[in-house]
Amino acid sequence: MRAQPARPVLLLLPICLAGLALVTLMLGVRLARAEPLATTRYVAVNGSGVGCSSLVPCRLQTAVANSNNGDTIIVAGGTYTGTGPAVISITKSITLLAGWNGSAIGDLEISPAAHPTTLDGETARRVVGITGDITPTIIGFIITRGNATGLALGCLQGSAKGCGGGVFIQNAHARIYDNRFIGNTALMTATAYGQGAGGGLYANQANYTVISGNVFLSNVATLVYQGIGGALALDSGLTITVRNNTFIANEGAPWGGAVALGSFVYAQVTDNQFTSNTASYGAALYTWYAYPTISRNLFTGNTGESTLYIGFASGLLNSNQVHDNATTIGVDIVNGFPTWLVRLVNNIVMDSGTDVVRAFGFSGGPLSVQLAHNTLVGIAGDNGVHVTSGYVTMALTNTLISGVDTGIRRDYPLSDSVAANHTLFDANVGAHGTAAESSSLDGAALLTSEGTISPGSAAEDTGAGVGVLIDFQGDVRPHGPAPDIGADEIVIRWLYAPISTR
Repeated sequence: MRAQPARPVLLLLPICLAGLALVTLMLGVRLARAEPLATTRYVAVNGSGVGCSSLVPCRLQTAVANSNNGDTIIVAGGTYTGTGPAVISITKSITLLAGWNGSAIGDLEISPAAHPTTLDGETARRVVGITGDITPTIIGFIITRGNATGLALGCLQGSAKGCGGGVFIQNAHARIYDNRFIGNTALMTATAYGQGAGGGLYANQANYTVISGNVFLSNVATLVYQGIGGALALDSGLTITVRNNTFIANEGAPWGGAVALGSFVYAQVTDNQFTSNTASYGAALYTWYAYPTISRNLFTGNTGESTLYIGFASGLLNSNQVHDNATTIGVDIVNGFPTWLVRLVNNIVMDSGTDVVRAFGFSGGPLSVQLAHNTLVGIAGDNGVHVTSGYVTMALTNTLISGVDTGIRRDYPLSDSVAANHTLFDANVGAHGTAAESSSLDGAALLTSEGTISPGSAAEDTGAGVGVLIDFQGDVRPHGPAPDIGADEIVIRWLYAPISTR
């Protein structure tokens, strides 16, 4: 229901204004010019004029062009197209809200589900461009058929010839909520070598941007040459949040089928689902010179060489589930710097590669990795952990390894350092491998198909305390005399029958 305007207190207004003027004169304070009052503007596909009222809505481009900081644009269901390089270009801190039923009578009805609102690039242009030191919000749209070919200004990717087919963000602090990105492409055509970045969305220097509750479906980084981030590519930004999104059937070719984090971006990637995405390096997620926190995500059904490719990163992978991916490597950790550290805590990696976890470093990029409370599950012929070069320093604590021929394999044992403490090698593991071991165990892990342990598992109460106080599901650890080995902590929940009386 539209709010009623507040009743003005006419008697007090002159007194307040006179008092303010007196204080201003006494103190010599210069009053800044106030921003215009926030306005709500209404848009319809066949809108006209510039009034943008609910009775006479205007066109989308008119509302965006005439808005000021703080304004809200309410957009009726329908399909909106445009001309030029983008359907709309946003340079103000405005809110765009999709799903209005178009009625000016009665309660204001906004439902993106009931009234789908589509921004269509028609494969001829980018859909939305956002630039400047602004904080705009976009909620509830279908963003589709964007094409950023030739639109690479502001893109940090080398040789880029198209960035952000669906949405492009530069220097802004955007809020991108509950939209659907469908069939957008960063680079469609090129006469010479070029890269496409961020088929669905690309952001550069987008500090404090939040990308939440969106669905990214069938977005592509490039149709020619090479691309990065089929759905989403982020560069150079502080505290960028990517949470509660769903990434389905996006293509990176060859880097980051769904998400690519690069060029010193500080990103928090939490509570997302990655399904059926494709790329050679990081079928679901790829990093390069990034500072990520990757937590509580589900990665399943992705296809490529590696499900997660963590290259030149310093950050944390926490409580992720990597299940049943058609990849050669589950988590591939590649290169680092002497002061950088990659930590894996409470992750379950299952049936996602010949190497469940692989590590590689070189003389100019030595790699440091710590693993605590991870469950690593492969199949016959696999390696639980495979260190494929020297210049790797790795410490593993409370690791559960199952279903592989070799638990921890080292190709260059004279020039790496791999120490394993309190490792449980399941009864189906062929050999421990060649790590420097302490307090290792052999026994039946009794894993479920989800990678959790069952009562009576050899992992129960046999771990070492390392300060990891919850498991991958958030259950308190330890729940007994000592922590359980692996990502799961058994918690016995008693069921009490109700007491009845006659």
